[in-house]
Amino acid sequence: MEHINFGTDGWRGIIGKDFTFSNVAIVAQAIADYVKSDSGKHCYNKNLPPKIVIGYDNRFLSEKFAALVAEVFAGNKIEVFLSKEPIPTPAVSLAVLKEKAACGIVITASHNPPEFNGVKIKASYGGSALPYITKDVEKKLYKNPVKRISLEEGKKKNIIKLVSLKKDHIKTICNYINMDILKNAGFKVMADCMYGTTYDYFNVILKDTNCKVTAIHNFRDPLFGGLRPEPIACNLKEFLAKVKHSKADVGVVTDGDSDRVGAADEDGNFIDSQHIVALLALHIIKNKGMTGGIVQTSATTFMVNKIAQKYKLKIYQTPIGFKYITQHMLEDDILIGGEESGGVGIKGYIPERDGVLCSMLLLEMMAVEKKSLKQLMKDLACELGPFYYDRADIHYPVEKREKLISCIAKNPPKKMLGVDIKDILTYDGIKFILQDNSWLLIRGSGTEPLLRIYAESNSKNRVKLLLESGKKIIEREL
Repeated sequence: MEHINFGTDGWRGIIGKDFTFSNVAIVAQAIADYVKSDSGKHCYNKNLPPKIVIGYDNRFLSEKFAALVAEVFAGNKIEVFLSKEPIPTPAVSLAVLKEKAACGIVITASHNPPEFNGVKIKASYGGSALPYITKDVEKKLYKNPVKRISLEEGKKKNIIKLVSLKKDHIKTICNYINMDILKNAGFKVMADCMYGTTYDYFNVILKDTNCKVTAIHNFRDPLFGGLRPEPIACNLKEFLAKVKHSKADVGVVTDGDSDRVGAADEDGNFIDSQHIVALLALHIIKNKGMTGGIVQTSATTFMVNKIAQKYKLKIYQTPIGFKYITQHMLEDDILIGGEESGGVGIKGYIPERDGVLCSMLLLEMMAVEKKSLKQLMKDLACELGPFYYDRADIHYPVEKREKLISCIAKNPPKKMLGVDIKDILTYDGIKFILQDNSWLLIRGSGTEPLLRIYAESNSKNRVKLLLESGKKIIEREL
């Protein structure tokens, strides 16, 4: 059982090694047992038969794994809505709400390398399963034998229904965005789907405008062009070059299951998610007149602290993992919640990140303010100051990470780059906050055998030096 553990967003494993048909069936049975349990029944109308929504991405065998999960739920007499096609994760979350389903399952490993696949659980409220749910599911692993009927039998009995989730997802996004202001914006948009599930999303959304969309990597490649489908600069060299050479006004990019976002200005300069969170926060405050608190994870930019301070908004701190942001969106009046990896949740939508929605909000901001993304970035720096961010990953055994972080915490540096450390946080790895508000975070990945080192400061060079300092701190304890 030790090889089936739920991390920051579901369970992931290497296909054929950990992520096998037998293990996926075991996980599906545990989730079915949870849905049928007393604790699971609190999540939906227990006077109605339970339903479940299943979606999947473009990874190797994802559609087969999704069919297997459908067969297990049907074998447990739970009605299944199975997507006909690869679909963005937030489309499943929306469908869960629409159908009043007990939960949703997405077969995806999100931004992980192509050899991975995974299972994400979306709860009845249309967002990431909170820790108490995944813990309950983990307790039910191996408790009961797998019950299963064939896909054909399930369809014949009408307990498995093949459905299209795309139309409702696109309609919801268009209802949230001011499409009238985009009608005559005339933007030339480059959209990188990273071989993920957005396909023709931007073409469809913008079809009734005079914006021109060029979509790249909008077909299935389970190897993702030899790169991991994560919207960070090192994976986007071709995209950034195409934005510049095609003279596009803006570039937008979504990850493998389309819940994360990245962007590029007209010069092909990458706009990381830290700046996107800040831009979107200012947009919905100033241009959409919305209010509420801001949720940031331990690796989210200090820019949101400055925004919260300037506009007198409450700020909430959480460990990394969108499920923690989801919890605040369910319990508090939250305007925006963001994480450094590109996941952003917005008030008035669902308690879920959505890369397509965030991309469209960037276009909306450009249209409202009649400014290029490059100019919006300049305005952001003028308003909040210069902020630069980067991340480095180091392969490191999962079983040794806790001891390493503990050793660093027992013998922390007093200064970094000649600046005093004013605070050390240990609720998610170990984070050093300097007197000038630069910071360095070292923590283990929740989905891969990696140590992640994050840094933010007021210059690219200082960020580079902070990351080097983080590597030296780790090497010191080896």
